[in-house]
Amino acid sequence: MTDIVMAMPNDGTLARFRAGRPLPLSVLCASSLIDKEGYKVKIIDQRIDKDWERNLRRELTKKPLLLGVSSMTGAQIGYGLQISKIAKEFDIHTVWGGVHPSLIPEQVLENNLVDMVVKGEGEITLLELVNALEKGKKLDGIKGLWYKKNGKIKSNPDREFFDMNKLPQPPYHLVNVDDYFDYFFGHKLLSIQTSKGCPYQCAFCYNLDFNHRKWRALTAENTVERIQYVVDKFKVKGVWLRDDNFFINFDRARKILEGVKKMDISWGSSGARVDAMARMDADYFRLIENSGCKFLFMGYESGCDRILNLMSKGITAQQILNTNKKLKDLDVIQRASFIIGYPTETPEETRQTVDFVFKVLNDNPHLIVTALLNATPYPGTELFELAKQHGFQPPKSLEEWNDFKFEVSNIPWGDEKHKKQLRLLMFASYFLNKKVEEQTNNPLLKVVSKIYAPIAEYRLRNYKLGIPLELSIASLFGF
Repeated sequence: MTDIVMAMPNDGTLARFRAGRPLPLSVLCASSLIDKEGYKVKIIDQRIDKDWERNLRRELTKKPLLLGVSSMTGAQIGYGLQISKIAKEFDIHTVWGGVHPSLIPEQVLENNLVDMVVKGEGEITLLELVNALEKGKKLDGIKGLWYKKNGKIKSNPDREFFDMNKLPQPPYHLVNVDDYFDYFFGHKLLSIQTSKGCPYQCAFCYNLDFNHRKWRALTAENTVERIQYVVDKFKVKGVWLRDDNFFINFDRARKILEGVKKMDISWGSSGARVDAMARMDADYFRLIENSGCKFLFMGYESGCDRILNLMSKGITAQQILNTNKKLKDLDVIQRASFIIGYPTETPEETRQTVDFVFKVLNDNPHLIVTALLNATPYPGTELFELAKQHGFQPPKSLEEWNDFKFEVSNIPWGDEKHKKQLRLLMFASYFLNKKVEEQTNNPLLKVVSKIYAPIAEYRLRNYKLGIPLELSIASLFGF
């Protein structure tokens, strides 16, 4: 018998072209305590399972206590609703968790396909919910849970953050780990999370509401032990640290890197700030290189100081330039993201950021620009409130949030010409640095990338944005 079904919805247009998929850490971690308590958990991952619907229906015939769905804002919502609709055919309770339901739980619960929402971290809340459903107990004492009662939405108090070190290893046995690797410029990496949250206040980031600027982490010793565990058990040669901000505590990070160095593996990190890298000395850089680091992700965000200040980024364009030049001597790929189309941003300021992109690329041969992302006012962020002041009308239902994603412009400000330019800038930026060729297993897309990449760079470098024919072609493929 299956007690709980946990579903990982598909995640959008661009993701389907990637060579690999990361572990479904959200549902794995949420399942850690219910699995430890002996409940039988089945994970349905729509991203990789071509027969997901048949497999889901088979599990639902076993009448599990509930179906859990994890979702971020955007395309995952539509896929999650597709999964929940099937669960309702079997009269199974549905509980949603993840970033989007945690930020606006009431609106999510207004949907008839959603019975409950776990707000915030789900491990303890989900365990208490499963226990209550199994024993027929009331739900009003479960912290972090929102639910419906007699047609009305009820909310329990938020759950306090817990110590990550008290949780067990993620229940890797619930998935086939061989199906879950990311590929980055020739490196095969398994995803691991060693910390949660970030103390900074970037106005576009979900962390302000979801984690309340609180940073929590596994100890250095525990982190090294967990990495060693997956290296030994799954024979992996690389890990991707999926932390919001890995270098908050330099001493902790140093101990982790010294431990990883002994394993002789590759690693990369999703979270590194410009100002943190600026504070590192030559010895720290040497340790990063010698520990097997292959890439670091940083948010440069803009080349315009006014916009950086509006983003509450806490850095200036000159600081980015200075740190970027310092990083050129670090033999590690640096991945930098940018955001364009911010509220009140003028076409001239957008051009300033595009010119800035090529300035930092010229200064640092190890730099890769991930994309020029369109500003996306996610709920719970300061950007969301700022956007509303400038005419943004938030989606009024869960279904409407499905179409809300960074691949397209969601902004009401600016004229139509500027909006089309923003979309073209983002689309073309994906083809800089041979990223597409390196990170897709789609032969046709590899060929298209080789042909289009020089055109994309010419358009961006010279700001030639007229007649964007490629957007019409891309729309045929769902972009």
